[in-house]
Amino acid sequence: MAMSLEDKAAYQLRKLTLDDVPDYRRLRLEALRLHPGFFMRSYEQECTLSPEDWELRITDGDRCTFGLFFEKELVGITAIIAEGEKGYLTQTYLRAEHRGRHLSRWFYEARIAWARERGLSFLEVAHRASNIVSGAANQHYGFCFSYAVPQQWPDGGAEEMLYYRLEL
Repeated sequence: MAMSLEDKAAYQLRKLTLDDVPDYRRLRLEALRLHPGFFMRSYEQECTLSPEDWELRITDGDRCTFGLFFEKELVGITAIIAEGEKGYLTQTYLRAEHRGRHLSRWFYEARIAWARERGLSFLEVAHRASNIVSGAANQHYGFCFSYAVPQQWPDGGAEEMLYYRLEL
């Protein structure tokens, strides 16, 4: 679905701040509750995190958590974690009513730019084998399949986790 310039202007992607923690927590838990088969952590695990744990996800210097806002409402999140020369893309979620508008492009561009600014050598991202949409998006942004590992998912399913890599 093509967006008008007016629609695009209603969206803003930015790094989250401590003021955003309550909305970030709410949206992350929504993602885990609605889609338990797409994430490595469960809703129950994340519910046990302390306020300090949620804040650390925003303030940790080796991590960047972005929020996509529609008007002033947080409707999407994504993160990148740096570890040595590698960056991991993680926690991507966009509310259903905002999907299909090519907004994930902003998530990829922001995380890749952050990784380049930090001097990372490559990025890695993974998804459940049956998550075809995620696999297609990763490949569209230049990630190449790297390897697969068996995985037990929080929803009880056993299915391979597919890993992709992008050289920077």
